[in-house]
Amino acid sequence: MTLFSKMCAEVDGVDAELDAVAAATSTSALERRDRVAAASARLEEAAPSIEKMRGTAAEQDPEKRIYNENITAKVLYLFERLAGLREKANAVNTMLNPLAEQEEAAATEAKAVTAKAKAEAERVAAEAKADAEAERIAAAAAAKQKEEEEAARVTTEREAARAKEEAETAAAKATAAAAKAAEAKAAAAAAETERARKAEEGRAKKAALVARVGVSTASDVSLTAAAAPDATTATTTQVVSTTPPPNAAALASMLASMLASMSPPSITSTIASSTRSSTNTPSGVAKTVRGEVRHVLGGAAELRTALEEASAAGALTVVDWSIPTCGPCQRIRPAYAAMALVRQNVQFVGVDAHASAENASLARDASVRAFPTFHLYANMRRVGEMSGADETRLAALIDAHAAPAAAEIIVSPVPNSSPAVTASVPGSTTSMDTMQAAIASALTTLRGACAGLPEFVTATKTALLFVGNVLDNPGDGKYRKVRLANPGFRAKLGRFTGGIAVMEAFGFEKQGDGDDLVLVMSELSATHPGLPAMRALLERAVPPVG
Repeated sequence: MTLFSKMCAEVDGVDAELDAVAAATSTSALERRDRVAAASARLEEAAPSIEKMRGTAAEQDPEKRIYNENITAKVLYLFERLAGLREKANAVNTMLNPLAEQEEAAATEAKAVTAKAKAEAERVAAEAKADAEAERIAAAAAAKQKEEEEAARVTTEREAARAKEEAETAAAKATAAAAKAAEAKAAAAAAETERARKAEEGRAKKAALVARVGVSTASDVSLTAAAAPDATTATTTQVVSTTPPPNAAALASMLASMLASMSPPSITSTIASSTRSSTNTPSGVAKTVRGEVRHVLGGAAELRTALEEASAAGALTVVDWSIPTCGPCQRIRPAYAAMALVRQNVQFVGVDAHASAENASLARDASVRAFPTFHLYANMRRVGEMSGADETRLAALIDAHAAPAAAEIIVSPVPNSSPAVTASVPGSTTSMDTMQAAIASALTTLRGACAGLPEFVTATKTALLFVGNVLDNPGDGKYRKVRLANPGFRAKLGRFTGGIAVMEAFGFEKQGDGDDLVLVMSELSATHPGLPAMRALLERAVPPVG
């Protein structure tokens, strides 16, 4: 609604109200006069806007004129109606004033009569009040006497009821005590049976852990040579240190678990085949058994059993305290599982403090104040702890307390590269275990960020392409540098959460800032012996998608 339309409606309303007041002869003159005053107030409220429009309509300069001739005529007519309604309101008031004055005089006289009647009524009421007060005092005295008699009766009945209730309570307590004793006896018998079962289970787990740790910590491993693919080529490997190479079975298993939910049988078999071909270790070489996180549900008793088994086997135990609603707990879970895979000489335990009442009590007893928290135990004693989802710091803490694992060598000729050797050569700044754990963790994060299997495989192969460029062109520095703004790199790998972490796990480091941000692998990192082995392993383990 325009301002002009609104003002017209307001003027029409005031005009109609004045006509209605003038015609309403059956209504009080005082009330009609008040209605005229209200209508006049509405008119004066609209007057500034109407006068402003009239000033605009009266503009003589054609260039400054806003309204056309039709609107100008309407505005001037509206202004004339404003003046006319003011006069009309005054005329109605003039007509009503004598009548209103007569009504005011009558009202004043009626008010005086009313006041006199009120005073007489108040006198009569005061006398009645005095009489009522006397009656009230007498009634109150009678009521008080009756109340005292009733209180005495109630007290007598209450004491009798209390005595009866105490007798019934004593009888109920005796019955409950007998039932509780019977229940305790049955619970003790059940607990004894459960303790016997857990003891037997603990002995079995202890024997299994002793056997596992004994296998994974075998030493003095040696290996001669393995046949090459043809008669003119032979591959010879030797143990030159105790740092293990990539654990093919562990990493392939991790990839299989990530791909299983969307992989057809052919892909799963491809991974399994890759695992077998990468772990053909000759007789006499200690094989690492695949590790996993041991989840505790039974609280202190179950955790103590796990610690006793590890202590008997001389193994370190790492305990991850977590809850399902903790974001950092869920983020580090894949990396923790990957550590269990690659650190076969360490027992990894998970305690969800919300999984059971026993676990909640255990977390309180262990003084766990934040999640995730990690406790390290050796020989039944806590030897280290940390809080927060920092997998690098956790890996370093575990490595500081764990007994070193034995060497494990994979004899698997790799095209265009030397046989995989577990040597620690100049320029390698990261242990093979740490590199594999970092790659496994980053790939797990990357898999979760990809919408499907094809994206994940493309992203992984993109990372392998850049690693391959470094290995295939060792003397060319341009292949050791990747611009993060590179469209191909960003579209296939860099845009995913975990994509940059995969590159960093292989040894690339961020340098620069803004549009000049790049990933660079130093000459020292490019000589890491794990690069060709990890590249070959992943190229075999990641299936083709088509």
